[in-house]
Amino acid sequence: MQITDQTIINVFNYSDNPVSLPTHIKPDGYWFEPANNDVPSMLPISFAEIRVANSQSEVFREGRLRFEKEHQEDIYKALSINNWEDILSDKEIKDTILNPTKEKLERIVNIISITAFDKVRGILVSLQNTGQYDISQRVIDTINYRYQELYRGKRRTEIKVYKTKQEVMDEVKDEIIADELEKAKKELEEKIRKELKTEMEKENKKKSTKKTDTNKDDTKKDSKTTKK
Repeated sequence: MQITDQTIINVFNYSDNPVSLPTHIKPDGYWFEPANNDVPSMLPISFAEIRVANSQSEVFREGRLRFEKEHQEDIYKALSINNWEDILSDKEIKDTILNPTKEKLERIVNIISITAFDKVRGILVSLQNTGQYDISQRVIDTINYRYQELYRGKRRTEIKVYKTKQEVMDEVKDEIIADELEKAKKELEEKIRKELKTEMEKENKKKSTKKTDTNKDDTKKDSKTTKK
């Protein structure tokens, strides 16, 4: 995608909260309504406004507003946001909270911006308030402790994230399945080997019997010839 200051970019808000984006052309700001049933609100804005707004706020670097997937890489590069693939969406944060893994939680605790982490904490509180989810206490403690670290100005976390019980169980299950498959494979190979050996022995016995019968016939013929 070729991007100039005149390029019109579709900007999306996937969040459950409204977002305001002030620009040098519109100081009172563009108002983005919250997403509705996972359908984001969208406004077309010139790249010039986006570029200036990005230099004055963290709204794009923290993923509060996003771009179309097919063009996002070009836009982020034009904005010099090189770590754009590390920007967590609201959907990814929700998934981490509800379906935690070591890898997902590590992405959360490695956030170094307190304003970006406010979004994580806000989503956690929002999910808790619904009363619909059984959120792991480990996840709650991890998010709250990381928030305290950032509040104290600690950019590099001291939190050690370990594999969840489910991950450990899945690994053990995979190992058991792999062992069982290997065992079954060896048993099958041994069975085939024995069957082949039995078949070969039967075939050799048939050949041996046939050869003996042939020799007997030859002996009888020789005997008759001698008598004559």
